[in-house]
Amino acid sequence: MTKRPGEAGKVRRSALISTFGPGAIVDLRSARGAPISGIVAGLEAWDECAPPKKAGLLHSQRIREPRLERALHVKGFRAPPVPEDDEGLIDVLPVVRFPTWLQCPYCNRLGRWNDWMEKYPGDPERVCRDCIKERGVDVFVVPVRFIAACKAGHVEEFPWQWWIGCHCERPRLQFEVKAAGLSGKLLSCHAVGCDSAPKSLEGILGRKALTKRKCSGKHPWFAGPDDSGCPQGLRALQRGAGNVYWGRTVSSIAIPPYSIDPTSLFGDHWQTIESMSQKMQIAIIDELLANGGLESPREVLLAALERWKGDEDDTESDDLLGPEYRQFVRGCGENVREGEFETVPQAIPEELQTALSGLSVVQRLREVQALVSFTRINPPSGPFRDATQKDARLSRHALSWLPANEMRGEGIFIQLNEQRLTQWEERDSVKRRFADRLAAVIRDLHEEEEVPSVLSPRFLLLHSIAHILIHQLSIACGYGSSSLRERVYSTDRGQPMSGILLLTAAPDSDGTLGGLAREGKSERFVDTLFSALGAQAWCASDPVCITGAAAFSSPRNGAACHACLLLPETSCAHFNMYLDRALLVGTPDDGTVGFFSGIIAEFAGP
Repeated sequence: MTKRPGEAGKVRRSALISTFGPGAIVDLRSARGAPISGIVAGLEAWDECAPPKKAGLLHSQRIREPRLERALHVKGFRAPPVPEDDEGLIDVLPVVRFPTWLQCPYCNRLGRWNDWMEKYPGDPERVCRDCIKERGVDVFVVPVRFIAACKAGHVEEFPWQWWIGCHCERPRLQFEVKAAGLSGKLLSCHAVGCDSAPKSLEGILGRKALTKRKCSGKHPWFAGPDDSGCPQGLRALQRGAGNVYWGRTVSSIAIPPYSIDPTSLFGDHWQTIESMSQKMQIAIIDELLANGGLESPREVLLAALERWKGDEDDTESDDLLGPEYRQFVRGCGENVREGEFETVPQAIPEELQTALSGLSVVQRLREVQALVSFTRINPPSGPFRDATQKDARLSRHALSWLPANEMRGEGIFIQLNEQRLTQWEERDSVKRRFADRLAAVIRDLHEEEEVPSVLSPRFLLLHSIAHILIHQLSIACGYGSSSLRERVYSTDRGQPMSGILLLTAAPDSDGTLGGLAREGKSERFVDTLFSALGAQAWCASDPVCITGAAAFSSPRNGAACHACLLLPETSCAHFNMYLDRALLVGTPDDGTVGFFSGIIAEFAGP
């Protein structure tokens, strides 16, 4: 196997947004099979590895999404780098070795990375010299399992010497396995004159294991000095645990007319044209056309420039969901095919005309998902976040760009009948049910956590509909439920929104197989919805689930458990919370709570 010198391994590009972004620890495997652990470097290092004069937004792998750019206050996005040649370390993803403590899997010796033999100069693998002599084959040392981190996002080596009270300048640390589990794994120092005592790893992951040590403010994914004066305490974590890195992402769907991409017409020249005055822009376009630098006709280029200028002046630019909702509603009444946004309206089936006011098949869509920051130990949002923690930075200094993925896919859009929805919200039974849910949410709030602004009866209803449809669609269209996602448009203030987008999108062809869009056609969707509602009429955990006698999920849910409403975490934008099956089909004691109760009775017949 051949590889470039210094290459530590490969990772899927799409995984670098949210999962393995800057500051994340990634497990790699070298060409010779050696396990390597590294921390993805900050965005400044991405620029350092870029081709000459291609740093920042001059990079060829730039992504444009004007609405998202304005919402995040940046000038553009970049996809994670992919090298276009096989020579040298150009346009690769830089990683920094972390942790630097390594362990031999045979002799169980523990040492820093430079304590081990570098058999292959320039490569990141390290081998145990003693075990090579004894066994006659390469014995690659492996990264240690444990690290230390704080809620401010800093990360550092686990203090192995401190754990056993060792103060040696040149320690000789050794593990001894006496029994199964952490209590049977003893750490000791065999250096001459060391007065430390062997100690097991029992309790190493406890919340109070490192309370006597303060965070040193280290961020190895940045070059240069570390932060000083971090007041947070340290927590020991397993290197590959999910709470080591929580990426915070924001996404938007490209919709007309806001999401025009000038680079598709102007190419690399857009970086020059974008910041010029209108008069200079026209002059440069004429010059490029005369020299053959642009291929599109002059009128097309000027029209695109005018549209982009109008887009820049749009006062609704910070609102991501509102413009999307209005475009999807438009797509329920007419064919829309502009750029990478394509919808086909569907006739509302007779059985659903009192419940729905719009239905459309989204045959084509483009979604841009940007990584903006990350947290450690606690997630950046949801009920488990810590209000005292701060998001960690992706770059040492503020940059004009963020890393992002560009995904394409398909979907189904459903709009509820606003008149019927308002009447349903005014029912006394619905108000009582929501008051109980709101009280349960308030009781479960963490300190300094506020009630989500989206919380309302219609949001609980729309969110629950999205979940039952994803369950049913995963059976009907062939996608796994973890591949389908929801986007809930809900508000009863200003311009009311009452819609759901069910979508699948991916950086490759998996997002555009056509199976999901087919299920949105009128003749198929009515069966899908009623099958989904029929499945919710009785849950395997009933009557305990529907009556709320016991909670089988978050206390912020009503009737919702793993047997009925809960989905894989990748599908739900709200951590599987704020769900209530009773708002769909009613309860045994009161059918008026259910939005679809009367429709189900009429459809089912006597």
